[in-house]
Amino acid sequence: MRPPSLLSGVSAECGIGAGPSNESRIVGGVSTNVTQWPWQLGDRVIFSHSPAASDGGVDVLPAGLWLACRASHCVRLRSLAVHAGFRRHNYTHDLALAALVRTLPPPAAPICLPSGEQALGGRCVITGWGDKEPARRAATSAGSKAQWLQQALLPVLPWGLCRRAYPWAAALRRWLLCAGVWKGGRGPCHGDSGGPLQCQRPDGRWQLSGLVSWGAGCGRPRQPAMFVRVAAYRRWIRQAGQRLQPVALPLHEDASHTFLV
Repeated sequence: MRPPSLLSGVSAECGIGAGPSNESRIVGGVSTNVTQWPWQLGDRVIFSHSPAASDGGVDVLPAGLWLACRASHCVRLRSLAVHAGFRRHNYTHDLALAALVRTLPPPAAPICLPSGEQALGGRCVITGWGDKEPARRAATSAGSKAQWLQQALLPVLPWGLCRRAYPWAAALRRWLLCAGVWKGGRGPCHGDSGGPLQCQRPDGRWQLSGLVSWGAGCGRPRQPAMFVRVAAYRRWIRQAGQRLQPVALPLHEDASHTFLV
């Protein structure tokens, strides 16, 4: 029997969402229905952890065993697996995992993980509940928080542009990707850290390509946002996921939201 795997096919039901309805922005944004992005619960992103089935390696989603992923720099719970290489001064290896002990209620559903280092040719979208407007004075002001989940179409940029924006990050190319609009106006903001950059595959499903990590400001010209390149951590996700003990993370539900806290 093959060992459990996160990556040899992933659940056949992963990555099914309605997708973006327009080119809304998280900074200055427009709301979206949470059922369009059912794998985002707060600042964690959920995907299935499943034993590989015998019928061609297609994974099935067992009740009550899901994994939640988020950025390391916003982790507070000790029950998470934080990447051992995480460095707070530059957010290297900025991701963490938790195994969930409970089955999440509808509309929660898992996103697909990347099957490899495939090109990101499809639409890519960020979502989050962070600031819709950047603070005018970061030291004294808070931005305008989103009451409803926001979405933004955000293209992945060539690494040459990323290097122009952040020359010191050139050595981190293997672990990062950057996305944004070079002229500015769209992008993640404060409170969006750990949220997903989801890209649409040719089969129409969505995969978790990146996690919001860091950037200079919110949607500024020539300063794209930087994301954890999830495909580069497939081995770590597999190994860490198999070692984790499921935990009962707090779950908040109301008329409009279901999210992990």
